[in-house]
Amino acid sequence: MKKNLMFVFVCLLTVSVIGDIINIAVSQEVSLMDNGAENSNFNTSNLVWVGNNSLRNDAQGMFGFDMSPLTSLLGAGETLTINNMSMFAYPDYVDEDGIVDIALGNSDVWNGSVVTWNTSNSDHGAIIDSINITTAQADSYVSWDISSVAVSEFITDNYLTFYLSIPDLGVDNWKVFKGNDTEDAYLTIDYTINTPGPTCINPPAYDFDGDCIVGLTDFAMFTGGWLDCGLDFGCP
Repeated sequence: MKKNLMFVFVCLLTVSVIGDIINIAVSQEVSLMDNGAENSNFNTSNLVWVGNNSLRNDAQGMFGFDMSPLTSLLGAGETLTINNMSMFAYPDYVDEDGIVDIALGNSDVWNGSVVTWNTSNSDHGAIIDSINITTAQADSYVSWDISSVAVSEFITDNYLTFYLSIPDLGVDNWKVFKGNDTEDAYLTIDYTINTPGPTCINPPAYDFDGDCIVGLTDFAMFTGGWLDCGLDFGCP
């Protein structure tokens, strides 16, 4: 008696994951000042001014981060997933409670010793997050949620740029962050590295469980149906 067997082949891709948290210190940080010094560079200051006032004397903070301590962890074929990412900065002075926005820079090619308000103040995208910083939070770290930033923004050039700014509400509102100091800005990143398993390029004929290997599990599946018969008569 012959039995008709139907085989279903499934190629599985096994992925192993490694998760961890890393802190990345700021690489460069600078104020951009629109107060009659639009072409001046303020890289030598150990403070990063962010604010505006009724006279339109505005200031933004630029922060650059070298992401290679994270991207260098990737091996061949591995991919990176960001579960959560935050930027921390340390306000040294807060004149009054108020909103501070963060936006992702459009360009990661800049030099903190050269940039000015006129060269770089608008070189950023939409606001990613906004937080209210109070006077009580002076001399302590505050943070913005920047988890929405895609891995593709830094996986190639290993760099991220962020801008801090204060919305123009027609009133004085200033925050001064420590820069080039012991309380520098930094990123905290909760990440996962995904390592792909081998690909089943030639599924064996008798691989019933789909792991691309004919083993005891496949043998048990085969013998479990030994002498099963679907004939209308003549079964052994």
